[in-house]
Amino acid sequence: MKLTSSATPTGKATRLDRVYAGRLKDCRKLLLTATPLQNSLLELYGLSTLIDEHLFGDVNAFRSQYVSAGGDLNDLRQRLSGFCRRTLRNQVTEYIRYTERHAITQPFRPTDDEHQLYEAVVHFYCAEQLCHSKSSAHLTELILRKLLASSSLAIAGTLETMKLRLEAFA
Repeated sequence: MKLTSSATPTGKATRLDRVYAGRLKDCRKLLLTATPLQNSLLELYGLSTLIDEHLFGDVNAFRSQYVSAGGDLNDLRQRLSGFCRRTLRNQVTEYIRYTERHAITQPFRPTDDEHQLYEAVVHFYCAEQLCHSKSSAHLTELILRKLLASSSLAIAGTLETMKLRLEAFA
């Protein structure tokens, strides 16, 4: 059994996939996640293979049928309807007691240097189009903006990782 993770869009099994593959093969499964999909149907493919590795075939078949332009999302919803349930927090509050959320905001005034860094990173990212797809571009830009608003130190690790990945592709 080969599980394919959404973390590997190429369809290659991750180490975690291989570890759990044998253990889960003949087990009944219940998969619960509180994490929403990160703008990628391939994550849904990866999760579905944990339940039934044959549900959608290989990752390339899934991509061509559902992810590419003109993908049949109604068919995807129909195929998932037998085992996939999505609930919102307010639909389960009678069963689960959540800690109440309270937003605390603090005014933030960046220094001139921080503002310059913010503008330079956003300009560089947008001008160079350092993303692989339009859907990931928006998410990545939001993450960069969030890190930039946090502090210049907060973004340093992310920029270093991006640099290493770009150098690996070059």
